Amino acid sequence: ADTMMMMSLSPGPLQVSRLQNLAPLSGVLGAVMGETGAAPMDLGAQSLDIDFARDIQPWIGLEAVAGIVDTGAGEPALVAAVASRSSRESAAFLKKVRTQMEGSGAVFEEERYSGILVVYKTSGDSSDQLAYAEINRFVIAATSLDGLHALIDAAQGKQTALPKNSTYQRMMKELSGNRIGYLYADWATIRKMGGSE
Repeated sequence: ADTMMMMSLSPGPLQVSRLQNLAPLSGVLGAVMGETGAAPMDLGAQSLDIDFARDIQPWIGLEAVAGIVDTGAGEPALVAAVASRSSRESAAFLKKVRTQMEGSGAVFEEERYSGILVVYKTSGDSSDQLAYAEINRFVIAATSLDGLHALIDAAQGKQTALPKNSTYQRMMKELSGNRIGYLYADWATIRKMGGSE
């Protein structure tokens, strides 16, 4: 329920070609991430040997969500969830990413959080963090361990999830059911986190 901004893509098979029309939304999400401090500064600079057709296409599903959440621990976290059609294939992808990052000097640890195996990066500063897990056939990731914990808590009903928010419910009722996805933004919270009241 502490989501400041969320972009959801869940197209039907006939709508996949329309995804190219959503390119401007990624610019909006990027601008908000920069304004609130949720964007990882160095993670994107990692040079990883990843091939979409070989490493991602075998498992990725048609649902994907990216958002910015207030974890209550200082800076907000960028969080993402992507549907997985094959836990085996998505686990292989995550292992490949981790191995390559470790080869570049990153240090990871593992923990059990509410029964879920969580992998998180311990090296680097606060602008270069990563935590990930798989839950309910979704690969989830966040730019902070607190952010990932919040996702798991919401998925397990231990924390109020965004769909319980009355503003979110009202907005969703106004949208057409025939859509590729949607962008949700709580501008008041975004301005507050950016330092402008």
